[in-house]
Amino acid sequence: MLSFLLNCRPITSELPAGLPVLDLLRRELGLSATKSGCREGDCGACSVLLGSRSPDGGLRYRVVNSCLLPLGALAGRHLVTLEGLNGDTLTPVQSALVEEGGVQCGFCTPGMVISLTGHLLNADTFGWSEILESLDGNLCRCTGYMGIKRAGERLNQRIGRGLPQVGAQRIEILIDAGVLPSCFAEAEQQLAELPPIPPYSADGLLVAGGTDLFARSP
Repeated sequence: MLSFLLNCRPITSELPAGLPVLDLLRRELGLSATKSGCREGDCGACSVLLGSRSPDGGLRYRVVNSCLLPLGALAGRHLVTLEGLNGDTLTPVQSALVEEGGVQCGFCTPGMVISLTGHLLNADTFGWSEILESLDGNLCRCTGYMGIKRAGERLNQRIGRGLPQVGAQRIEILIDAGVLPSCFAEAEQQLAELPPIPPYSADGLLVAGGTDLFARSP
């Protein structure tokens, strides 16, 4: 049994630790905003945010492909899907994509929102090259990319360049800006209250990457 934080609520699961998180979200929990695309870690449609407690305090989030992420890797961590970012109105990231023409069929858009949100959470500097790097793993067949890149630059101008160093203060500012929901302010404490992470089994299989092991047909 393992425990983790999903969006704004604690979750306990007895499902196999090797289950791809993409399948947990779509098939077990009905969270369909995370899309099943290539299932090989190439398209970015299944992107989610994964938050871990930092040794120096606070949480650090990174963008990961849920199709190659085993359920066991969620123990004691904060998993964020698009449903966990959505509110009553569009977030600034979503608005930027709409205003700059970065949305067409919409299939890849959840992954783009996750990646750009991750950019605002993690970037040390906010320039054109950082935008391109943050979108590196996302494919789009419809928009020609320029609208998506313009949306990233708009976020840099409006929000990014006024952000402090990565940490709790940046998360607070992103909450105030509407980029993150208010529950992000409580995530670190919620993780601290979860049951201890279970020890690795002596006969278990340690996985680093999973590019071949977890790749499968939809």
